[in-house]
Amino acid sequence: VFIRSLKKACESNDAGAAKNALINWGRQTYEATSLGAVASCCEARLRDEILELNRILYSKESGRWQGKKLFQAFSEHRARRQLGAREEHSLEPLYRL
Repeated sequence: VFIRSLKKACESNDAGAAKNALINWGRQTYEATSLGAVASCCEARLRDEILELNRILYSKESGRWQGKKLFQAFSEHRARRQLGAREEHSLEPLYRL
């Protein structure tokens, strides 16, 4: 649900909707309640995109935000997390009993 909302917000370059979707995702995934907190839980590329969104949302000279990079970084972040979780479960035990 959050991912679909984020994708739609990023495709339409809707910074406010992207913020809401990221906070909802961050609350569920990391128990984070702000963009800064969500960003601090993510790998560098996604963190930088979230912080850029945050900067644009709260700066005086709010420029046009482009959501494509954010969603791409988000997708890559999720894929790496899922791959890492799969690898964790597939490791052989160090000692066989």
